[in-house]
Amino acid sequence: MRSISIRKRVRDIANIFALFWMGTSGALLARGQTPHQWTEAENYGFKGPVRTIETTSATLDSATKADPFFTQPVGPAWMEFDSHGSLLAEGQDLSKRKEVPRNIYVYDGQGRLVTKGVWAGDGVTLYRQEYKYGPFGPLEVRWYAGKTFTGRTVVEYDANGNFIRDASYDAEGKLQHESLQREDPRTNAVEEEGLDADGTSQVHVVDQSDPKAGIYEHQSLDPQGHVVGILRMHDGDFLSWWQSPDFQCAAGQGEVGIFNGNDEKRRFQIYFTLRCPRTLEITKLHHAGKQGSIENDLEERYLEDGTVLARVQYEYERDAHENWTRRVVAVWNAKEDKMIAVREDRRTISYFEGSKAE
Repeated sequence: MRSISIRKRVRDIANIFALFWMGTSGALLARGQTPHQWTEAENYGFKGPVRTIETTSATLDSATKADPFFTQPVGPAWMEFDSHGSLLAEGQDLSKRKEVPRNIYVYDGQGRLVTKGVWAGDGVTLYRQEYKYGPFGPLEVRWYAGKTFTGRTVVEYDANGNFIRDASYDAEGKLQHESLQREDPRTNAVEEEGLDADGTSQVHVVDQSDPKAGIYEHQSLDPQGHVVGILRMHDGDFLSWWQSPDFQCAAGQGEVGIFNGNDEKRRFQIYFTLRCPRTLEITKLHHAGKQGSIENDLEERYLEDGTVLARVQYEYERDAHENWTRRVVAVWNAKEDKMIAVREDRRTISYFEGSKAE
């Protein structure tokens, strides 16, 4: 199981602070395991030295016969990356490509990102981030709007290089929020907590695993530290769910994300969502068609008793780099119990090595 936990995030400089509030997601990494540091291009699912991507999409006539269901979005109409795999610019209108603000990246001699800025043209920088590193990973990110300093985020590690805390401050040095991680090697448990400026717990979870038995347990806690939900999985699949009768969704809240997990070996992702007040929905994303692929072959959404709510299927044509250049999306018609094609997507991709696939 691969984590999208705090520990993973601090080592992935592209996502470290943007993903702070995803503390309720992730399965445990084995102690000492170093996660892959994804480039932005890889995060989008691209392989090889991708330079530009242009995407078009068309709704098929047969879509009127399909059950309405949210399918995987097409994404931007165009994207451009640098040779490090960092996103330079993206947009939905190809005709306005030159007018879109562009990202600017500066790397050090070790290939680490030290400055990221957004440039609006005419020498104007809308905002930028400056990164500092230590022996175990990023130590600080400073944020600027134009030339004005707006705040910073600092990261702390223990003597063994394990993440223990990150905290964000405004320009005056006032704490805005922080995340904490505590590990117990005796029980193979990791506790993660996200706190707001006054110390109130916003995210509080405890993850524990038994590798020999293949059991993984995810506990959700309330601001007072009481366990309000326990999710158990066996070999990456749903095993059981308990919810405290005292748990209440916030006023107007329709759903609560419980847990996101990724089984790299068996190549699927699984998401658990509480539909308020007490319905657990499970979404499983299969990407077994290609080793290492994060592009889905099949999406399934169902209840904990196995009742299927929806299915979405994807069929691909790929270029020599294994990036898809044509994709057909089909959704499940429950009444007829069959898949119906609803959309066709096409991509034109160029690479830094000069090859081009359509």
